[in-house]
Amino acid sequence: MADAAPEHAAVSRYCALIAEETYLSCKQGLQRFDAKLRNMEDLLRDFDAERVALARSIDGLSWLLDGWNFISQWWSSVRESPRYDQITALTGIFRVLPPVPVRQTDERVSEDSQPADLSRSKWVRLFESWRTGDFDGDLIARIEAVKAKAA
Repeated sequence: MADAAPEHAAVSRYCALIAEETYLSCKQGLQRFDAKLRNMEDLLRDFDAERVALARSIDGLSWLLDGWNFISQWWSSVRESPRYDQITALTGIFRVLPPVPVRQTDERVSEDSQPADLSRSKWVRLFESWRTGDFDGDLIARIEAVKAKAA
């Protein structure tokens, strides 16, 4: 998206940042989970408490990954499409991006990495064509097709 308008580049960077944060959080969660399973003596010593901790870890990973299959399928469906379709998908992905706690100690997280440039542009409601303001039936059809593939 290097040749995209600045507001689209900001959204693209933000989506990439959230995807990377999700990946890193999942990786760390899996490493902690794996470490608990590898220490069988401690696991069995206090199994009731450890079982609860393991269940919380799994729930946390499930929460972090929720929605990413849909997003991945959506982007894959437009990866080779014209730029307009990619920008439309990116805008939709931005709207449904799962919330991920971003590490504030990370120097990459700054006002520049947030899509603040969009504050000066017109916001379009969900399923609305940004050109006409009318209901975008084609967009809904594409979203439903991606959902059907992801299911």
